[in-house]
This record gives sequence, C-alpha cells and structure tokens, in this order.
Amino acid sequence: METLLFWVPPALLVLLGLKGKLMTGWRLFVCGGLALYLGVWVAPGWSGLLDFLPAEAEPFRMGMAILSGTLVFFCILFAASRGLAQRKDDEFTFPRVPEWIINALCRMCFGIFLSTFAFLLCAATPLRASLRNNGDGFEALATTALLRITAVGDTLTCCRPAEPRIDAVTAFWYAPPPLPVEEPEKAGNAAKGAPPAGKTDRKQPHK
Repeated sequence: METLLFWVPPALLVLLGLKGKLMTGWRLFVCGGLALYLGVWVAPGWSGLLDFLPAEAEPFRMGMAILSGTLVFFCILFAASRGLAQRKDDEFTFPRVPEWIINALCRMCFGIFLSTFAFLLCAATPLRASLRNNGDGFEALATTALLRITAVGDTLTCCRPAEPRIDAVTAFWYAPPPLPVEEPEKAGNAAKGAPPAGKTDRKQPHK
C-alpha cells in the first residue's frame, strides 16, 4: 500500500505534464532535488531556533524545520532560475519527441522528490501514529529514497559528511514517548485484585 502511494505523485505529474514545456519540467527537477537535499540536511542545524514553540508542538519541531527549509530553498531556487533566464519557457523550442521524453522524466523525478518529502514529514512527526503499522512502511520508503537522492547530491557537491548518512537519517524519525511505568506495589495489587494501598473494603463494626 505504501509503495502504491509513493508512486502516485510521479505518475500524476507525468500525465499532467504531457503538454507542458521542457524548461518548466527541468526547473522543477533541478530546483526540487536541490531544495530537498539542502532542506533536509540543514534542518538539524537550525531546528534549535524553534525553541519558542509551545510544548505541545515540540514533537513537530524537526518536521517543521524540514518543511520550512525545503519550501524556502525551492521558492528561492525556482524564482532565481526563472529570473536568470533570458527567455520565457514558451520561447524555447525543442524537437517534439525528445522534449516529451525528457519532460516526462524530469516531472517523474520531481514527483519522486515530492513523495520522499511527504513520506519523510509523516515519519518525522506524530502523524505516523495514525498510519498503518505505526508508519514503518513510510519510514522505510523515505529512508531508501532519501539516501539515494543524498548520494547523488553528495557526489555532485563533493560533500564528505562526518557522520554516515544512514546513521544521521535515524535522527529524523519520531519516537513516541515511553509509557509510564507502574509502581511495583500498585502493579502487584492490581494483579491480585486487591484494593489500592490505604483503602479498605472492610465493613465498619456495628455499634
């Protein structure tokens, strides 16, 4: 089920972009990949600035850092790419068949970025508690996709992280707080069916 959901955005973007322009698809692909790469790996460094959040929102801190950082990077990169272009997307002309194929591939990759981003947010926040199997499937797919995208980004940027990426990814996942441990005396009384300490069901003697 999780695998099917993961591939829905790429398939929809390919279908919706059949008549789209290649330059638009190319910008989505490049800006989306860079924004996801930067937004995810920069988030742990500045998530501490979100300490003004109320205590109820504390479990969402990492997810909010990833969300806001990725969106900011994407908007800046996409706007800059359009601003630096000398012509509009409609003014670029390419052979129809190569344009269709490359455009479909670019939009499919952008859809993979979106699915990875959405799955990552679900597994990094308390939202995973409402998912099937406590969000383990979302976590597994997000981990695999994110590590592959990151490997390409590390190669292109010649990045050599101090900590292995597979270990760093585990810091993103939300873990529910442990259940409170019952005191031994109360647990023993509950198991025996005895009333709690300090209370008694004995009847008062008649006067």
